[in-house]
Amino acid sequence: MFEKVMSFPVQLCPTVSMAKPGADTNNWGEAAAGFVSDDSLIQGFSQLHDSGTGGNPSLGNFPLFAHPGCPEDDFTKCNYIALQRATSRINDSATARPGYFAIGLNNSVYTEMTATAHASLFRFNFPSEAQVPYVYAGSGDEGIPQTVPNSPLILVDMVDLSNSRSGGNIEVNTTTGRIKGGGKFRPSFGQGSYAAYFCADFDGAEIRRTGTFQHTKATDSVHTLGDLYSDIRIPQGSVGAWVHHPGLRERGAGDRRLRLLARGRGRRGRVAGEAVRD
Repeated sequence: MFEKVMSFPVQLCPTVSMAKPGADTNNWGEAAAGFVSDDSLIQGFSQLHDSGTGGNPSLGNFPLFAHPGCPEDDFTKCNYIALQRATSRINDSATARPGYFAIGLNNSVYTEMTATAHASLFRFNFPSEAQVPYVYAGSGDEGIPQTVPNSPLILVDMVDLSNSRSGGNIEVNTTTGRIKGGGKFRPSFGQGSYAAYFCADFDGAEIRRTGTFQHTKATDSVHTLGDLYSDIRIPQGSVGAWVHHPGLRERGAGDRRLRLLARGRGRRGRVAGEAVRD
């Protein structure tokens, strides 16, 4: 009998699929492929994964993370870096079957995912209440219940599981919400480096604001980072872009369904996401 599962839990095309979405935990002791079925925290849902353990963690590139809202409705007060946004899972909420994985987090977001050969599809389900519970173990406030205004913010981080990225570029379009970027990463075994890229398009809901973040600092006045798109060099660690969507407060209490569809493609992978609130 296995006590833990240590692998990426979704793959729709076993022999040819490049896109392998899955939940990534902060269980560094296991050197796992991303997901570990214990009580370790979930820090994102990334696009590329290896199977197996041992050596250094690899891949886990470009994780998405969905916040149901930000404290005081202030985007600068959301948790952006992996260490702080890491969130505990709801016990027994994980569901897996061939080509599908879902899990609920204690920040009130239930995430579902699947894949095709070159695309990942995520659906982030948000509660319908105007005020949403907001609890993050990684930021040290796990024991302090809080609520935030219902206004989802979805970020894309440039990190991988082993924090091996060097350089890179990222850009968010202020009109469409498209986020695209890429960087160089190191493999867990072998020498040299590899380049990976992504492009994510969000459709189906209004865009409230967009921006970028570098570590814990977020801004809505800078929308490009890196040598390709700007003169701001990307540091190592959690760096990325985000899209903020209006919640019930802006849309009205009678409109309780928000649908965000994201489509994208890249040289090493494609990312897609969908957010639904009923």
